[in-house]
Amino acid sequence: MVARVERWRDAHAFLGRMAAAMASTIVQPGTRRQREIVCRAEEIGYRVLPLISPIGSMFGLTLSLQFALPTAQCGAARYVASLVSVSVLHELGPLFISAILDAPLSAVFAGEIGTTKVNQGIDALTEMGFDPLRFLGVPPLIAAVAMAVVLIVAMNLNALAGMVAAMTSLDSPLAVLSTQVVTWSTPSDVFRGLATGLVFGAVMVGIGCARGMGTRG
Repeated sequence: MVARVERWRDAHAFLGRMAAAMASTIVQPGTRRQREIVCRAEEIGYRVLPLISPIGSMFGLTLSLQFALPTAQCGAARYVASLVSVSVLHELGPLFISAILDAPLSAVFAGEIGTTKVNQGIDALTEMGFDPLRFLGVPPLIAAVAMAVVLIVAMNLNALAGMVAAMTSLDSPLAVLSTQVVTWSTPSDVFRGLATGLVFGAVMVGIGCARGMGTRG
């Protein structure tokens, strides 16, 4: 019980420190490590973007075919495009991106920060007057949040392309598909999905940073 309380206390303390570091960076934009943020974003995109196109296309293709068979039996096949578009834009796109990003983001950042701590790099930053979280945690956090949005948009576009390929192979007119997507998918669905991606990206980086800062050697 005592150990559990200590873990909760450490977690809340870390969240407070991370929020303070992020707020300080926002208030003083000139102190942001722009080059580090760009390098982190490029690293995330290099690792994940090649996976998005095949996974997104096959996901949209498979989901459309799975919807098409049962809906055709009850005369509702014309609603497949709307079902797929709302599902992907609202929830499934961000969910897939979070699953794809989880391992590379959390593990890599935890390993890097943990190695830095074991090698007394964090102690050196503290002695020089730097906030370790602001120096090591904020750049990957900003990069992950920004790239999560980009990757979700890429995932959604590829999934919709897979849906179009599946439905046109079943003789559904492209004009009908586009009308269904535009009619049933609202801007709130898109923005809600992007907001979900922002939260997922921040949580994954936060977990990696917390594990790295808690490393002992």
